[in-house]
Amino acid sequence: MELPKETASKVENREKFRFVFRSGQRPPVKFKLVSKVVSVPNNIFNAVLLDLSEDGACLQGSLPEKLIYDLGSGSIQLGCNLYLKDNMLKVLSTLRWFKYLDFDEVQFGVQFQLSDQLRHDIQCFLIRHQIDTRRLSRKDMKS
Repeated sequence: MELPKETASKVENREKFRFVFRSGQRPPVKFKLVSKVVSVPNNIFNAVLLDLSEDGACLQGSLPEKLIYDLGSGSIQLGCNLYLKDNMLKVLSTLRWFKYLDFDEVQFGVQFQLSDQLRHDIQCFLIRHQIDTRRLSRKDMKS
């Protein structure tokens, strides 16, 4: 059973609009683990962007299992490179939730820590992407 959008937003406690990417249009994300408290590997991890809002995103990829607790407690942050259309945005984020899909595949939500400029860039991308992917053509809009 699928909830109506208003109800789903209330259940998920969302404050901002969320754009969900179709499976063939999911942008890649590369991220590193960043911490001043815990020793973290210097690896670059790959994920895909499932949805995006001004405040955060839902990603699917791999996370080091032994560091899940530290990620959840906030002592480790994720330095993400979001590859959105024609530009790349570097954002610092914290893990908010995760769900194992498979042995090494995890779906996880992150909350961004953004400057005003990065927030503006994400807002512009969301608006531009909605216009580019709408079902109506521009000539249908003219009267």
